Amino acid sequence: MKKFIVTIGKLWAGSEGATEADDFNQDLEFDPDEITIKAPVKGKMLIVKLKREVRAVLTDVSTTVQQTCEKCLNNYDIEINIPSAERSFYVEKPEGDADFNDQFLISMRDLTIDLYEMIRQEIILHFPLISVCSKSCKGLCGLCGANKNKKKCSCKEEDPTRQKPFKNLKKLIT
Repeated sequence: MKKFIVTIGKLWAGSEGATEADDFNQDLEFDPDEITIKAPVKGKMLIVKLKREVRAVLTDVSTTVQQTCEKCLNNYDIEINIPSAERSFYVEKPEGDADFNDQFLISMRDLTIDLYEMIRQEIILHFPLISVCSKSCKGLCGLCGANKNKKKCSCKEEDPTRQKPFKNLKKLIT
């Protein structure tokens, strides 16, 4: 299911500035290569009718996703919390807007909006910059590939991240 459809019929029939608020708890499925979801997406939704658009404001959105640690390659679960997200849904594509990729349309046929893509984008934006299972993760051995968190390997590895830029400087001077 790649949809999170919200009906806005009553709201659209109302006056400009009318609002609808509700809590949501949705079991959403995403592309597993992109997001591995482990818990329903929960939060609060406020939809505001404007002149030729509706504005969707989501607050207190939370879910749990599975990530892969960049050091040890183990999977771990992380809680994603989105304090607030806001998008406009238009009746038709706004004129003069060269980049329409971040804007969404109202389905005028059945007066609905689909919040799926908005939530997908926000979850991805709230991923950690560097995905690590814990601050103390030791990662994998660069020689034998052993997970240093689980066992100590006997490799005598020189740390490749530790560079010695001035190692040969004395030879150059003399």
